[in-house]
Amino acid sequence: MGQQSNQLSYRVLFRGFSVRFARSVSTKQVSNCCRKYLSSFRDRKRFYKKVDVIETKKGYQVTLDDKTVKTPHGRQLCVPYQPLAAALSVEWDAQEDVIKPAFMHLTALTNTVLDDPLGKTVELRIHEVLEYLLTDTVW
Repeated sequence: MGQQSNQLSYRVLFRGFSVRFARSVSTKQVSNCCRKYLSSFRDRKRFYKKVDVIETKKGYQVTLDDKTVKTPHGRQLCVPYQPLAAALSVEWDAQEDVIKPAFMHLTALTNTVLDDPLGKTVELRIHEVLEYLLTDTVW
């Protein structure tokens, strides 16, 4: 009986805390704060029909309906090697009704390299990727 009363008191205490916390934070505050972060995680519908690779002076670009793909920072997705561009185009073409970024590993890695969000040197990025590959379960 004593254990049941302890569990009941914990539930009541937790419920009271939850209600007080919920009242102190309005849903408008939460939605405004989280909207910009959650919108990037939402699945988007596939909006293109054709995926191609074109050669330019800078390298190879993946195009969706003849429009170049851009990185999250607005740079053109342009890579120096045709096999890499072909692999990127396969990732984009494999998306069916909904674009699922979680299944586009090469695109994510290429975006990180092109955007350079942390200002890392090429050597440091190569070292980090190689260390990760040693523990990757795909090998």
